[in-house]
Amino acid sequence: MNTLNSEISFAQIKELIGFATDHDYFDWISLAIPLIAVVLGYKVINHAVQVINEKVIEKEVGILFEAVNCFFEYTDAVGLYFSMTEKKIDNIVNQKQPDSDFEKKEKDATDAVYNKHRDVRKTSFLLRALDQKTIADQIDTYREATINLRKELILLLKEYFENDDPKPLVDCLKNLKSKRMALIKMKDECLDALARCKYDLKAPDKQASNS
Repeated sequence: MNTLNSEISFAQIKELIGFATDHDYFDWISLAIPLIAVVLGYKVINHAVQVINEKVIEKEVGILFEAVNCFFEYTDAVGLYFSMTEKKIDNIVNQKQPDSDFEKKEKDATDAVYNKHRDVRKTSFLLRALDQKTIADQIDTYREATINLRKELILLLKEYFENDDPKPLVDCLKNLKSKRMALIKMKDECLDALARCKYDLKAPDKQASNS
């Protein structure tokens, strides 16, 4: 963007003022008008650029909030699924009678995880659209970790029902809590990164890049 100095130099301004002192009032006004126009024009353009930058940042923050909301949808669904699965394994290992509505709750939790996969993928896509590839990769790593644990649990339960051998489930139950805690830590790290992303979008260097 051109500055005032590039429109008219200091020497030229002095020349205009000097010229104006040798002419009558009407001539001085005629010369002052273009100079005022240059100054006002610069201020108007500068204000317009500032408004545009603010609108761009506002839109990007809105996209970020949508990404965070999608991420919460997935993490909530995954958390419920692992909680229900852990309870199911505990019932089997300790020969507990499940609640009457447990089977329905388990099915709902399983269906929710499948349905929310689209949300976590959308989170990653929106972050990449904001040029936040590092955080998007972090989200993808978390998603893959949740998928791997789900596959592990599904396989263990399948083998139990086929072989009626609870031993693998006993071992699984011992480690499941620590594995879930590791996922929670990954989730919290993702949320911390998403929170920092908001300030990155509003940073002065980010605003300058939009001008």
